[in-house]
Amino acid sequence: MTDLSSILTGVLPASRGKAYGVASGIGRQILSGSVPPGTELTSRKVMAHYTVSYTTVREAFALLRECGLVHVHQGNPTRVNAHARWEILHPEVLAWAPTGGWLLRDAAECADLVEKLSQEHEGNTALRRLADRLAGR
Repeated sequence: MTDLSSILTGVLPASRGKAYGVASGIGRQILSGSVPPGTELTSRKVMAHYTVSYTTVREAFALLRECGLVHVHQGNPTRVNAHARWEILHPEVLAWAPTGGWLLRDAAECADLVEKLSQEHEGNTALRRLADRLAGR
């Protein structure tokens, strides 16, 4: 099992808040593979590493859970999810993913597929909006 204190990194961007900075640091490490699936993330170690409150850690874990990167269950340790549970099209996951990695290639393939489907089904406005959003339009 990986030692969390040796792999946690990240800068706390003041513009997005401390919880976002903590989530970003941990998220980048998960997406890079430095923190493998199954790794236990304890609030105490995260609090000590980032010098933040328990509330900030809970908010960070909530964002990581929204991204599908971790499983949070009261009374049990927070654990890194398997790759198949990651929300690879979530904006934060895309922002935190390493450049040129497999995740961005998969997301790009998914965006291309949605674009093709939206062209085949011209009347489907929801599909068109999704394709435009994925393309950054």
